[in-house]
Amino acid sequence: MRRAAGFLLVGTGCFALCVAYLLWLQVNDYQSASMLALSGDVVLAAEGRTGVTAFATAYPPLPHLLSFLVAYSDLGTAMPAAVAAALGGGFFGASLYGISRQAGIGVGASLLVTALLMANPLFLRALAEGPDIVLLLCGMLMFAHGLFGLTRDGTVQHAMAVAFALVLLVFSHHYGVLIVFAALPFLALSAPRELLARAPGGLFLALLFPIAFAMLGFAYIGWLFAGAPWAFLSDPDAAVIGSPERTAGLVSLLAVALSFAVACPQLPVLAARSTRRRILLVPTLALGGTLLAAIVLATASGSSLSPFLLLSPAVALAGACTLHWPSAHVRGTVGIVLAVVGLLGAGAAATRTTDRADRTWRADRTWREAVLGAPRSADEHPSRAVARYLGDSDGVLLDALAHPELVALRQTARGLVVPSDPRFSLALLSVRPSEPLIAVPAPSDAPVTRDRIRQAFSDFFEEGAPGYRVVYSDANWQVYRSQTITTGGN
Repeated sequence: MRRAAGFLLVGTGCFALCVAYLLWLQVNDYQSASMLALSGDVVLAAEGRTGVTAFATAYPPLPHLLSFLVAYSDLGTAMPAAVAAALGGGFFGASLYGISRQAGIGVGASLLVTALLMANPLFLRALAEGPDIVLLLCGMLMFAHGLFGLTRDGTVQHAMAVAFALVLLVFSHHYGVLIVFAALPFLALSAPRELLARAPGGLFLALLFPIAFAMLGFAYIGWLFAGAPWAFLSDPDAAVIGSPERTAGLVSLLAVALSFAVACPQLPVLAARSTRRRILLVPTLALGGTLLAAIVLATASGSSLSPFLLLSPAVALAGACTLHWPSAHVRGTVGIVLAVVGLLGAGAAATRTTDRADRTWRADRTWREAVLGAPRSADEHPSRAVARYLGDSDGVLLDALAHPELVALRQTARGLVVPSDPRFSLALLSVRPSEPLIAVPAPSDAPVTRDRIRQAFSDFFEEGAPGYRVVYSDANWQVYRSQTITTGGN
């Protein structure tokens, strides 16, 4: 009972600190694109403005579900994904504290280790991105802790912890799919030799059956509702092969690998300390190899994640390595020292690497400026200005499913004519739209546009339509107002 009360207390404190940090970022006008998109999606769902298909096939499902529960509970927030991220951060901090206490570390040292790891810039960057990356860190912590236990004794408890962690990784973020794929060969190397010799099939069945069942179930839902069973395995925002983003990402790979060593010293130090202890050396090397292999796969496939986010699971690995230090009587002291070194190393990496000119580092640089309260070198979100203009206007024809960030920035879907409304379908089927306001995005470099208005009226952004005049225009959006229909708002 006392341990559960400590878990809840620490979790509540960590949640409050995460909320304060996210509010600081919001004061400095920083909200990640993924946070805005997720908030817009769940606000649409909570207000009943999206179809069953879009909600049932939303990937990744865990952050969508958690954010939807926040939005549906009507907590008075226009950014439910931020509250969901703070909840995930509270759970991550409470998990670190609980595992520290189980490892025999004192209360004070456990609190300090937890605070230092959560103050690491890698964790702060993940928290600013949204609940999907934070849940990914929770899954990585569970996976690392279970892998250490699986190598040590091979019990069913640790095998099921690893199996559940794999499911959590896959259904938290696209990056989790690559982490799981990268982890498969290391699982075979980390299993106890006796268990592999006695029942190799049973071991891998126990480890992989839950994730196989979960993925097949989600694929069936995708086939049933959308006719695309495996669409969730691809990152819709990934850079295409040969694009500047992908080439810059490959160039940045060495910088990310070097940052790994300075931001997560626990891994190399534990490996050097355990050269003669297989039960510690093997999982340590396996965890490091898994993350590095996942970073290589993500970079080579053109992942939309920034380099610092690719490295963020190292915080979870650092926590697991600290809690499995071989000498129990100095475990707390070593954990504090290495956490301080990792915090300083990650801070130095954030300062030096985010000054690079590569486009792949732009989001990390913008985040760093917001954390420090420094003048912004990058423009604000491209949809913020048009969202401010639209305000509480009524009758705005907008493809909110393609641009959910506008819903989040407006703080509501009220006043919008969205794809789930019959009026939206009628407007696209007609030769001439009849809504009071039409918001049209600028042409993009993507080979296929997701905006249904642009699909139906490909020249609307440049030429408009008879009976409409431009009332707002910037590099990313144009808003047309009907000259014959009046509406409230702007």
